[in-house]
Amino acid sequence: MVGKKASYKKEDVIRATHYISKEPISRQQLSKKLEVGEGSIRSILDILKKKKLIISNNKGHELSKKGEK
Repeated sequence: MVGKKASYKKEDVIRATHYISKEPISRQQLSKKLEVGEGSIRSILDILKKKKLIISNNKGHELSKKGEK
């Protein structure tokens, strides 16, 4: 649905960084682990990218040097 508000909690953002820190992970894998829809995962990843805490590439999403600190 276009315009639907993402349904995730602040805790989901923190949990996402935990899973991303272990190894590169895809949006779909992250969605399954957090039990949150892919639209919400996209929003979470956008937040982390804007803060320059993660980088995305063909392997998936992983923590940046700033994110590791």
